Amino acid sequence: MYHDIVSKYTDFVVTRKVRKMKLLGARAVAARLAVSKSKLYNMLAKRQFPQAPIRLPGGSPRWPEELVDAWIERHRVRRADNLD
Repeated sequence: MYHDIVSKYTDFVVTRKVRKMKLLGARAVAARLAVSKSKLYNMLAKRQFPQAPIRLPGGSPRWPEELVDAWIERHRVRRADNLD
């Protein structure tokens, strides 16, 4: 019984966090990366960008805004290091 209560509570907390987080679709992610949607899908196929951790019921991929922004920042720093 305790496990069931904890499990339901955990599911509730996770669900609430997902609802609060801003999710970006492929078009929005591509725009943030300044690439086309097809280039984004090529990057995904080559594992150059993280796979979408969330899929909507229809199968549409979604990325948390924080994940995309962190990836951009990490690669901006890497690119700057390579220019030195």
